[in-house]
Amino acid sequence: MTSKERVKRAIHFQSPDRIPSHLPDPWPNDIVWIFPEKQDIRTEIRNGKQYRLSEWGSWWHVVSEQNMGEVVEPAIGAWDQLSAYRFPDVNAPQRYAHAEATIAADPDKYVMGVLSASLFPVYWELRGLMGFFEDLLEEPDLMEALLDQIVAVQLESVRQWSRYPIDGIVVGFDDWGLQDRLMIHPDQFRRYFLPRYRKVWQAIHDLNLDVILHSCGDITSILPDLIDAGLDVINMDQQENMGLERLGHAFAGKVCFWNPVDIQTVMRTGSPGDIAAYVRHMIRTLGTAEGGFIGKHYPQPQAAGHSDISQRAAFDAFVRFA
Repeated sequence: MTSKERVKRAIHFQSPDRIPSHLPDPWPNDIVWIFPEKQDIRTEIRNGKQYRLSEWGSWWHVVSEQNMGEVVEPAIGAWDQLSAYRFPDVNAPQRYAHAEATIAADPDKYVMGVLSASLFPVYWELRGLMGFFEDLLEEPDLMEALLDQIVAVQLESVRQWSRYPIDGIVVGFDDWGLQDRLMIHPDQFRRYFLPRYRKVWQAIHDLNLDVILHSCGDITSILPDLIDAGLDVINMDQQENMGLERLGHAFAGKVCFWNPVDIQTVMRTGSPGDIAAYVRHMIRTLGTAEGGFIGKHYPQPQAAGHSDISQRAAFDAFVRFA
């Protein structure tokens, strides 16, 4: 069974020969994910602190090389700036051109293309996080108009990816959860965001591609809505804040989990034995006999405080229990 077949069978509960994995060399890996090329405009040092101007026009304070930082000057800080704002050409064909060689180098792997824009992160980059919360209550019409413009960017990204032989699309890195609840009321999410997710995801399914979403925090209140809207794969880097048993009881067999070991707790404080036991328990709790689980590594281990010993323990356990 090829990696491509293995991952597809796991996602669609069709009994793969083993649990697929997305692990760094030299461990087994069944997945290639490809990002469109991005361009930062420039960086500056102000009072000893580093700032970067993104192609979306927002200034970020760069906390560290391992940390994405925070938006300090959003591109559309006030709504009267909207008429003069111009979206960057994040879907220029040359930004996807490297995909051809990447796919050709691993023709048997399951290929994930990543959208050029994530709906929620791009919105709060353009307006600032506090601007988003204010818009939700005070300017919902303007908010929806801007969201629709971002959706148009996403749909064009889907069209660009349709030119390549990929298998699924990562639709966003939309961290909706706090530690114990959603960042906004679930009804607000359902009103303003879910219909737009559904529109983009339908376009992806029309191409017979899988829909893959990353979202951290406690999103259990909206995960049923996401699944109903067409979500095939959920990537949760945290699980312990929601509880493996709770997740498994509610969602095992309904969506495929693409997870590393919990990056906040077990990977930071667990012994190698604890980590291995967690991998085994997570596979048994979130997966089924027919599939529904893919093991994953966390791509920024230093930023999360993961030791080399912990990483080896996690990767070895994913292989051992596959």
